[in-house]
Amino acid sequence: MRIETGKITAKGQTVIPSSLCKKLGLSNGDEILFEQNGDTILIRKASKIDQAYYKSLHASFSCEWNSLEDCKAYDEL
Repeated sequence: MRIETGKITAKGQTVIPSSLCKKLGLSNGDEILFEQNGDTILIRKASKIDQAYYKSLHASFSCEWNSLEDCKAYDEL
């Protein structure tokens, strides 16, 4: 297991260390996924299947799930 540290900016942005990007084959423009489990966040490179799945989800919910109330109601799904 490799552990690296970073900081979060005022805008909520962070940088993935270049050594990890090289090891994982991440490059400019690649999509990544953030998975939260308790107080842990897993970051991984999004595969083509991941990208297609989340784009189809977004398309199916974009007209129905469009308010803060909806986000709160479905937050734990």
